[in-house]
Amino acid sequence: MNSRQDYAPAEEVRATPAVSLSGAAGAPRSLGIFALAIAVTWAALGAFAFHTNQPENVLTAEWQVDVKATVQAVLPEQWGFFTRSPREDVLVPYRFHEQGGWTSAALYPHSQVQYIFGWNRISRAQGVEVGLIYTVIPETNWIACETGAGPVDCLDSTGDSSNVWQPVENTSPSPTLCGQGSLARSRIAPWAYSNIGQSQTTYSIALVDVLC
Repeated sequence: MNSRQDYAPAEEVRATPAVSLSGAAGAPRSLGIFALAIAVTWAALGAFAFHTNQPENVLTAEWQVDVKATVQAVLPEQWGFFTRSPREDVLVPYRFHEQGGWTSAALYPHSQVQYIFGWNRISRAQGVEVGLIYTVIPETNWIACETGAGPVDCLDSTGDSSNVWQPVENTSPSPTLCGQGSLARSRIAPWAYSNIGQSQTTYSIALVDVLC
């Protein structure tokens, strides 16, 4: 008897090739790093443009002062780029009726139902129309209103007596203002002047005869 035990030959174990996960996981990781790099670059560029456009302060470097004009021409992004100045004059058109006197000819607010809550842009187009008329009115034609008087009161007291209608051609392709009317210009006193009593809005009017 052979002392050595006979063992059945073990089944051949085939080596299973290892699956590399580096390729599958590497693609999303590379994409994430790329997206992060783009976000950081744009954030840095935005912060640089914003800070360079601000008035000089203790954090402003000398080289920023030198490149400020170039940055403002190429990247003018600052608060004033997206908003209008709160000190800007407000223009409101008025229409004159021989029977009823002066009434507002403004089409805003833009969110009215008749403008489909802003989908109809005619009310916004009137702002451009008013601006075109305003640019051709000489400064000498503006009549200052008394302090505390509103535009309608000012028109009632000066409009009939002055009888000075400035002929103005309306070049708008779809005019909303034609005939005899007026532009009322309101100017709000800065908040800094409120402590000296100049906190009221001042008005001035200009009589126009709009030709369409």
